Amino acid sequence: MDLRRAIIEEIPRLRRFARSLVNDSGAADDLVQDCLERALGRLHLFRGKTNIRAWLFTILRNCYLNQRRGFQRRPPEVPFDERQESKLGTLPEQGQGQTIRDLGQALGRLPDQQREVVLLIGLEGMSYRETAQILDVPVGTVMSRLSRGRESLRVMMGEMTAPDPITDAELNAYVDGELDARSRAGIEVWLAGDAADAARVAAYRQQNEQLHNLFGAIIDQPIPAEMSDLVMQSPPRYRRPVWIPIAAALALLLVGAAGGWGLRDQRAAISIAGPPDYVERAIGAHLVYVPEILHPVEVTASQEDHLIAWLSNRLGRPLRPPRLVSAGFQLVGGRLLAESGLPAAQFMYEDDSGRRITVYVRAYDGKDTAFRFTSKGDVSAFYWIDEPFAYALTGGMPRAELLTISRAVFEDLTQ
Repeated sequence: MDLRRAIIEEIPRLRRFARSLVNDSGAADDLVQDCLERALGRLHLFRGKTNIRAWLFTILRNCYLNQRRGFQRRPPEVPFDERQESKLGTLPEQGQGQTIRDLGQALGRLPDQQREVVLLIGLEGMSYRETAQILDVPVGTVMSRLSRGRESLRVMMGEMTAPDPITDAELNAYVDGELDARSRAGIEVWLAGDAADAARVAAYRQQNEQLHNLFGAIIDQPIPAEMSDLVMQSPPRYRRPVWIPIAAALALLLVGAAGGWGLRDQRAAISIAGPPDYVERAIGAHLVYVPEILHPVEVTASQEDHLIAWLSNRLGRPLRPPRLVSAGFQLVGGRLLAESGLPAAQFMYEDDSGRRITVYVRAYDGKDTAFRFTSKGDVSAFYWIDEPFAYALTGGMPRAELLTISRAVFEDLTQ
C-alpha cells in the first residue's frame, strides 16, 4: 500500500471531521495539519494495521483533545457561523437551512463523548466497531453514547418526546445498518405498527442527512496544497522504538555469558546502577493503593474528563491516561501523588481477571531514555523518560508481559 497516497485520500474526511469539532475553518485546518505531521512521524507504528482511516481519525481526535487540555477549556458550543456558511456549502432551502443551523447549535450543547460518537457514525459513516477503535471504548459504550446523543438532539430540536430505553439501541442499530437481515425485518414489522418509533427512526435518519448538509461540502473542496505537499515531500520522522535498546542490552548480556569475563564491567554497571528515586516512589504507591477495595483511586474513570483536567493543571502540562484496552486493561481511575514536594500522577488499570497495574507519571525536562527494568518483591516495573514526562509502569506479572504493556503505553501516548 502506498501509505502517503492513502493518507492524502483521507484528508477531505479529516477536514470535515475537524470542522465538525471546532467552530472555525482555519482552526480545523490547523488541527488536520497537526494530525498529518504526527501521522508522518509515526508511520512505523502503522505497520501491520489495515484501517488507515481509523488510525488517522484516532490521531486527529488525540490532537484535538491535547489542544483542548492545553487551553483547559472548551468552546461553549459549535455554532453555525453565518460568516462560515459559504465555506460549509449551500443550504438547500430556507426552512431546512434553519433546521441545520439548529442542529449545529444543538451539537455544541452535547457532551463531548456523545457528540463525537454522533459525528463519527452519523457524519463519517463509521461502523460501531470502528468508532469503538477510534475512541478506545467497548462497542456497548459507543451504542449507549449514540443513543443518548441522538435523543438529546431530537429533544433539543423539538422532535417529539423522550426515548424509550427498551428499544433505543435496536432502533439506532437499524438506522446505522448494524443489524442482520432477520433482525432488520423484525424491526420493520415493529415500526409498521408503532408510529412513535417510526417517527424516531425518521428523525435519526434526518439527523444524518442534516449532518451531511451541514458539513458535507467540505469533503469536495480541493485539498490545500500545504497538506498534500507535507504528505508527499516530507520524509517520515522515524522514531526508534524505545524497546530496541533493550534487545541490544539483552544481546550483550548473552554474549557476556558466553564470553566469560569479557563483559563483566558492562554487567556490573547494569546491576549496580539502581532506578531513580521516582521509580521507588512509583512502586511504593503501587503497593499501597492496588490492594484497596473501596478507594483504590481518588477520581474514577467515569469522571475521566475531570481527572485529566485536574492532573494536567497540577502537573503544569497536558496529560492523559494511556488507553490500554488493546492490552486487556480498563482504566479504573487516578490520583494525585507527591514527590519531594512536587506533584505526580498515578493511573490505575484492571483486567477481566482483577489484576491491576499502575502508570506513574511526573513532569520531567531532559533527554529521553530507553525502557529500563527493576523489581521489588513480587512486583516489577519498566520505567523510561519521554519528554515532558517520566513514566513507570508497575505490575505483579512476568517481565515479558509487562514489557508488552509498556510498549502499548508508549505507542498510545506517542500517537
